Amino acid sequence: MNMLVSVGKLYRTTSNHTFFTECRLVDARFLVVFPPGHASSFTLQPEDRVVVAGHPVTLSCAVAGYRGIVLWTKDGLGLGVEKQLPGFPRYSIVGDHSAGEYSLRIEKAQLMDDAVYECQATHAALRSQPARLTVLSKYSHSLIDP
Repeated sequence: MNMLVSVGKLYRTTSNHTFFTECRLVDARFLVVFPPGHASSFTLQPEDRVVVAGHPVTLSCAVAGYRGIVLWTKDGLGLGVEKQLPGFPRYSIVGDHSAGEYSLRIEKAQLMDDAVYECQATHAALRSQPARLTVLSKYSHSLIDP
């Protein structure tokens, strides 16, 4: 059985004695470990945004020192990990991935895009702060009292 042993500020596995600087328990079955000097962290997280329907919007996300899968979620639902997200033709992940940039671009925002979004660096067990995207109707409605 492979176990993780704390050695000062390092952790090491009992199976192959590999050393790691950081570990995070994702759930009872999955432990993520990072080699020394390879810990990842967000340098840019998505923020709440307001957009008028029909206009584009970008939710920013950047993860320093990360080379792995980034998943965007919408109201807790995973959107996918490809640059062009299948099933969401107006959505794409943009930025220089080699520099850790994984921003979500939504073309021609619609009322159905109004939701809470989150950027997740899955291999590093990192989740960004949630960001609320509010989509306003491009038509203003005035109520006139009789």
